This record gives sequence, structure tokens and C-alpha cells, in this order.
Amino acid sequence: MNRITTLHCLTSVFALAALPLSAGPVEAINLDAANANIEVRRLRDNVSVLMGSGGNIAVLVEPDGTLMVDSGIAVSEPKIRAALEGLGSTSLKYVIDTHYHWDHTDGNAWLHSAGATILAHPNTLKHLSEPTTVPEWNHTFPAFASGARPTVLVRDHKTLKLGPERITIQSVGLSHTDSDLFVRFENADVVALGDVFWNGMFPFIDTTNGGHRGRHGPDHHRSGAWPTRHSFRSRRLPRHAHGRARQRATTQE
Repeated sequence: MNRITTLHCLTSVFALAALPLSAGPVEAINLDAANANIEVRRLRDNVSVLMGSGGNIAVLVEPDGTLMVDSGIAVSEPKIRAALEGLGSTSLKYVIDTHYHWDHTDGNAWLHSAGATILAHPNTLKHLSEPTTVPEWNHTFPAFASGARPTVLVRDHKTLKLGPERITIQSVGLSHTDSDLFVRFENADVVALGDVFWNGMFPFIDTTNGGHRGRHGPDHHRSGAWPTRHSFRSRRLPRHAHGRARQRATTQE
């Protein structure tokens, strides 16, 4: 069973029952997001996580702006806005797309309109600029409008500074998709892993669109999606895209 049916649809029985028989997991997850509350969990320092709109969203709130890792599903906009206001956010500065999948990028348009600059891997821009089919989900995603596409591209790595926090963005190489990034909040000691790490199961690999199970991709990047018991060699708090954030002690092999 692939990632979507395992992770989302087993918690979406009523959503599926309300949809036509021809509907797939994408439609069920969108319906879930429309009905779900956004749960806010503060992690460390000014880093929090929002849960309830597709993939989890990491948020850094500083006096000079807010940075988000992933943008969730567009129907969640009012609830995400309220959650951000509750965290004290006054202006949106950056959104980092960890990869191109819609449950991590569907909110790009409204966040860009609110002032955020969108950063992503070049392959995320490629996928969002043209119709992209994921056969396992029985769904073709249309191209995004130009304003919802990333304008700052991270092929290998990039560092940002927001308030006292240093944010490192790193390409994973071929993994869950061909566009995966992870994000480290160095001072808070939190890492946002996108979909290369899931809490409780091995990640779905989008092989149709460049995903790969291996460990080494082009240019000797470390790549390959990680199972949930991958060992982290620091005290960082992993913030993965699906499921609750985990302490290092519960993440080791």
C-alpha cells in the first residue's frame, strides 16, 4: 500500500464515503484538510509545527518576518492564517517547498500574495510548471500559476538568516522525489525533513517523477528516502512531514 492510502486514507474513511466512487486519495485528503483543525505545537525557541493541512508545516516566527517550511493545502488558508497570527506572525518572508507534491505546495499562491518569497529545488519548479501525473494516486496535477512557483532555486544548499536563527537548506538528491530538500534551524536544533522521513512507515517513492530508493544520487549527493528508524547523529529534533515530531532518542536505529 502506498504512502497516501496508508497515511491519509485510513484516517479519512468518512471523507472517502462522502466522495464519488471514482475519487482518489488526493480528493479525500483535500476534503480532510477542508474540515480539519490546525494543531499548533511549539518545538524549540521560535520554531513551531502546524499539523492538519496535508504535510506538516514548520514555522519560524521572528520580529523581522516569518519563514515556513511547506505551504500545506490551499483550502486550509483561513485556519493557517489564524494559527500564524496566534504565533505572533506579522509578516511572511519565506516559504521553502521541501518538494513538489501538492500537500506541501498547494498554499504557495496565497502565501506569495501575502508577501512570501518561495524557495525550492529546480525540479520542484519544473514539476509545478507543467502537468504532472502520479499514477499511484490516479491523479494529474495541473501546472501552477506563475505566482505560485518558486523564484529562488536551491540546487545544492543555501543558508538564510532570520533574526538570530540560521537556516540551512540542503538538497537530498534522488529520494522521495527528484526535488527533495531538508531544512535545519541551527540555533533551535530542529531539522525539517520533508517527506524523506515518515513517522511509522517507509516513505512512498514517487519513481514516475524521479524518486529513488538508493543511497547515492547524481554528484555524489546522499540520497534515498529514509525509514523511520534512521539514526540522527545529533540532538536535533526531527520534524518530518507526516506524523508528530520525534526526539532523537526515538529516531535512532
